[in-house]
This record gives sequence, structure tokens and C-alpha cells, in this order.
Amino acid sequence: MYFWILKSIAGGLLGSASSKWFGSTRLGQWCFLKFESLMNWAKDRYGINLLDKEDIEWKTTFPKMAKSFEDLQKRVNDLEKKNGNDKNKRSTRKTVKK
Repeated sequence: MYFWILKSIAGGLLGSASSKWFGSTRLGQWCFLKFESLMNWAKDRYGINLLDKEDIEWKTTFPKMAKSFEDLQKRVNDLEKKNGNDKNKRSTRKTVKK
């Protein structure tokens, strides 16, 4: 029984250390960006919010602030729609490379 406990602790420590090291490499940064874009795609497509635990936590801790923030966000979205500035549209401005 103690072997399984020690094995899980050692595996967690080694996994954390290797993840931290891998995240500092170029390949690791690329993989983490791809994973993040995959999670954002799943969130947008299916409404899955696996990585938004912090967002849910602060909203339950500070409900009045969360409500005022949501009200402000709704007002901004309404003003953008009224002015024709939809954030989902792509900008037609050309970028100039230096």
C-alpha cells in the first residue's frame, strides 16, 4: 500500500518538473499554444469550459462585482452592435510590415 502512495507522489513530482521544463522549450510552447487553441475551440463550439474554474470561483466569491461586470459587458456589446463594430468581423485595415 505504501508503494502505491510513494509511486503516485513521485510520479506527480516528476510530471510537474518535466512539464515545467518542457514548457520552457520552443516545442513545449508550441504544444501548449495548440492545446490552448484546442480548448478555446471546444469552448466556443460545444460550450465546454474546462479551464475557466478561476472565472467561476471569483464570480461566486464576488457576486455583486460579477453582476456589474456582466452588465457593463452587455452594454459594451450593445453599443458595438449599434455602431456596427462587431468584434467577430475581421478588420479590413491592412497591416504594414516594418
